[in-house]
Amino acid sequence: MCNLGERTMLELGEVCKAYNIELHSIHSIKENLAQYHLPFTSKHYEELYKCNIASIDDFSKITTHDLHTICQQDYNDTTKTYDALKDNGVVFQAWEDQYLFELLSEKIAQKLSRKYHIDTISRLRSCSEEYIESMPSAILPSVKAVLTEY
Repeated sequence: MCNLGERTMLELGEVCKAYNIELHSIHSIKENLAQYHLPFTSKHYEELYKCNIASIDDFSKITTHDLHTICQQDYNDTTKTYDALKDNGVVFQAWEDQYLFELLSEKIAQKLSRKYHIDTISRLRSCSEEYIESMPSAILPSVKAVLTEY
């Protein structure tokens, strides 16, 4: 906050504490998450602030779809962040669809996203059989396995 003295900030902190209100800033979120080396920029931290995510544990309260939104719909950033968070024990809440990075190797999921604009199970299911068959043989078995399982 701007134009508040140290004493006022301390008083404000005490009032918030008395009413079980947590104060967070983008700076404190950056500090809390620094050790995890997440691929975040200032815009990502603004989204984390809006979503009330201040620590690694808070990510367990959101879905992978929320994470994709926080990552500005950037599939590459979402994939990297997802992997880093999973490596640190984060388990996301369920939502109505699944991203392919949750089910396939990063390389295959990235290729499907970039080349074919397919990033979720529902989008993959909506593809015609001919379209699926036209995919490279290197990724076809994985794609078919996901379609069979889901």
